[in-house]
Amino acid sequence: MQLLLYNEEDCKALKVLTDELTRIDASAAVSNDIDFVGKPKKIASEKGKQVHDHFKSILQCSYADYDKSKIV
Repeated sequence: MQLLLYNEEDCKALKVLTDELTRIDASAAVSNDIDFVGKPKKIASEKGKQVHDHFKSILQCSYADYDKSKIV
């Protein structure tokens, strides 16, 4: 019974997350406070450029060995 409750709560949390990500994606083109690391709208400062570069590096590292470690 606890496993069912855990899974139900997990599914609800995933729904909240996907709804928010969908909302962010839909409003990103017209919102000044939403930016994507791969295609920033503008870099306001040197610090902003550093932040974007760090995120870009993190994303590249996170996918580097994906095919080697995924479960088939």
